[in-house]
Amino acid sequence: MMQIGFVQLTSKRVCYGEDGAMLYGKQSVDGNGYYFNTKTGAVTNGEKKIDGKWYYFGEDGVMQTGVQTVPTKNGGKKKVCYGEDGAMLYGKQKCGDNWYYLQAKTGAVMYGEQKIDGKWYYFDRQTGIMAVGIQTITMNSGSKKTVCYGADGAMCYGEQKIDGKWYLFDYKTGAMQTGMVKLSKKTVYYGADGAMRYGEQKINGKWYYFHMRTGAMQTGLQTVPLKNGGTKTVYYGTDGTMRYGEQKIKGKWYYFQQGTGAMQIGFAKVSGKTVYYGEDGAMRYEHQLIDGDYYYFHPKTGAMQTGLLDFGGDRWGFYGADGKQIPMIDAKTAIDAAHEFLKETISDEDLEIIKGHYVQYLSAEPEMVDGHSNPQYYIYAIVTEDDADFDENTDEDDVIYGDVIRVDAVTKECVYDTDVSGID
Repeated sequence: MMQIGFVQLTSKRVCYGEDGAMLYGKQSVDGNGYYFNTKTGAVTNGEKKIDGKWYYFGEDGVMQTGVQTVPTKNGGKKKVCYGEDGAMLYGKQKCGDNWYYLQAKTGAVMYGEQKIDGKWYYFDRQTGIMAVGIQTITMNSGSKKTVCYGADGAMCYGEQKIDGKWYLFDYKTGAMQTGMVKLSKKTVYYGADGAMRYGEQKINGKWYYFHMRTGAMQTGLQTVPLKNGGTKTVYYGTDGTMRYGEQKIKGKWYYFQQGTGAMQIGFAKVSGKTVYYGEDGAMRYEHQLIDGDYYYFHPKTGAMQTGLLDFGGDRWGFYGADGKQIPMIDAKTAIDAAHEFLKETISDEDLEIIKGHYVQYLSAEPEMVDGHSNPQYYIYAIVTEDDADFDENTDEDDVIYGDVIRVDAVTKECVYDTDVSGID
């Protein structure tokens, strides 16, 4: 009976075709590739060079494809890759789902860093598979670095957007950058994982703020969001660090809370003085209308003033312990009050003296007087014999009547002042 297919003879295994004839050379049997000795027809096992190309046939004679570990002539082993046609591959090749770099002469899988056509690639030191994406690699020197390989396996440099995040890789070494980095037009910050950071960041115990869209480090006054909602205005110096306490910015004084850095608005106790910061955070000076009340702040220090203040030009102001202005009368009003008081209280005897004469009223500047919480005016009521105006040239003998009335500058209460004697 005629044999078809594989047959094990005494010293060899052969194969007969459908026509019963023995097969020789490279053949396909049942979908598998084989190579039969061109003279004896024996099935070939192991490596075989055919038409200048190397192939590998397993123990069953089947031609191998893809990644294979094969023995070497010196008794060792090497990992190689055979194409779909069974021929050994060389250089950068895709075998199955992975890329490899195969030695140009032996076809052996290469490992570690490899420079191919001027570009650096990395092949896993255990598997030989080409790396893509962010990788921490062991260099040929033994040291490690984190780098990035593109979809083609070539090392990436400079700014790279990976999975929606920005990274920076050294322009020469490809090493992933972390920490503060000054780019051409902005300073940014990359976290320990290399990804660019945004918003508030605490770095070495100090707070910084990076633009939410560009990642650029911010300086100066900035309004930043709070974690629990809302915003706060803070100040970052030229080095990007958050500032606290008193800060002079463009000639104006501001105050930033010690714990949060939030810009102070309104009243604050600073360096032993009470000051006031407006809605823009800048310190206010001199007259200020706050919540319906007037206050006065020192024109140089900004310190809130209390008590009786002389603004010059016969302008006075009186401020309580809380800094609020307390309305006070002027000298003319004080004289009017003193005049009415004198009319109501003068004795008959004194009235007879001044009857038919002109009463001249002179006012001293308001002053604080011991025992009184409000400023006081001293009003001098004087009558001369010839009704002449009283001045420094008036002879005392010409004065026929003189009295001192103290007028409260707030309540207009009047009393004869017995503590003031004589008329200066």
